[in-house]
Amino acid sequence: MKTSDKTVVHNLGLEACGGGANMVAADVKDGKLVRIRPMSFENDYTKEELNYWVLEGRGGKTFEPGMKTPTPPFPLVYKRRTYSKNRIPFPMKRIDWDPEGERNTQNRGTSKYVRISWDEACKLIAAEVKRVHDEYGPYAILCQADGHGESKAVHCCHGCQTTMLDLCGGSPVQARNPDSWTPGKAGTGAPSTHGEWTRSGRTPSRPTRRRTSPSILMPCCTGAATSRRPRRLGADNWRASLPSGSTIAA
Repeated sequence: MKTSDKTVVHNLGLEACGGGANMVAADVKDGKLVRIRPMSFENDYTKEELNYWVLEGRGGKTFEPGMKTPTPPFPLVYKRRTYSKNRIPFPMKRIDWDPEGERNTQNRGTSKYVRISWDEACKLIAAEVKRVHDEYGPYAILCQADGHGESKAVHCCHGCQTTMLDLCGGSPVQARNPDSWTPGKAGTGAPSTHGEWTRSGRTPSRPTRRRTSPSILMPCCTGAATSRRPRRLGADNWRASLPSGSTIAA
């Protein structure tokens, strides 16, 4: 019995800020997702190619990573999320909202919705951004830029919406809560250390770090082999942009 037409390897991380996390093998049949399972390395790699490690503890007990991804529950049940009856797979607008006339803001949360096309949705969004900018200025639109949630690559905390609003004149930056290690590092400690805040929320920017750092320590990774953006952050690129005499320790 044929169980799938093809298998797609993809990341289904709940909180990945646009990078890869929780890699899975997704089986597709007749254009539909039929099964999600951990990704196996055995068919494509040997243990030697993966630098496979084994730790030996007390009493001869051994620990090893295994030859498949340790996939948590959220990605494994993602098929239900994909085909849930509660999912909205197309743009909609309030049935009594007319951008050229009565907006009926008093009915928000109570009025029904009607489906619209993607072209109409794009035109409405562009018109509303322009209207707010013309009336109140670009900093009247807040760009939600938090990666603590399902993000992927398009709408993640450093995604397309940040770039779009930058090109339109800028926008306020979300102040993230300092009780998490990410904003604590990027939003609280790093500006005081480096004296710089970047629009993307990363502090300081990678070009600045590379230009001003006599050495860069990359614990448990190498820029070329383990970076989630190897083309951009590969070790050769890092070395090329470092000042003369600087070193990389990985």
